Amino acid sequence: MKDQLKKKSDQLTESQVYVNLMVYKRSGQTEGVHTDANGKVVNQHQSVKLVYGSIEWNNYLSKIGIFGYTAVEVKSARRAKAKGGVADMTRADLEFIQTEVDKAMSPSAVELTPEQIELNDLRAKVVALSKASAKTPEELKEDAENLAVLKEQAAQGSKAMEMVERLQKQIEEGSKTSK
Repeated sequence: MKDQLKKKSDQLTESQVYVNLMVYKRSGQTEGVHTDANGKVVNQHQSVKLVYGSIEWNNYLSKIGIFGYTAVEVKSARRAKAKGGVADMTRADLEFIQTEVDKAMSPSAVELTPEQIELNDLRAKVVALSKASAKTPEELKEDAENLAVLKEQAAQGSKAMEMVERLQKQIEEGSKTSK
């Protein structure tokens, strides 16, 4: 499937394909394209014409999610002919381009930095340790070992150190109540 999409994309970029997009802006806090009683679109909208596969196309799609658009439709696409002039694209080509635009509009997962991943792991450990109520002496010993590991990791960041101090207080309180 991925190979087919790559092949289709390569076919479209072989010659210049002019794509006409209709971009609908958000209307207040609401999502979607709204129409009045006569069927006229209420949202502000504009037409954007780009060349498929060009630098402008790639830049536009990479930033399209932050523009505040509620919908983007592919209205038409035309392929430049070798002898001059243009020819309309097939419905399948329009649908392919529309799926590419929809994919760019959908929110993507944010990649975490190694420091953020480490901090999330430390937070999870703190939450797990704080939820444990009456701990046995063996569990307290494991917590103390975990604390030593956390202190080593915390030497790399001050935020982690705050969590370590909180964890240390919890361990001390837990050891006082278990005696």
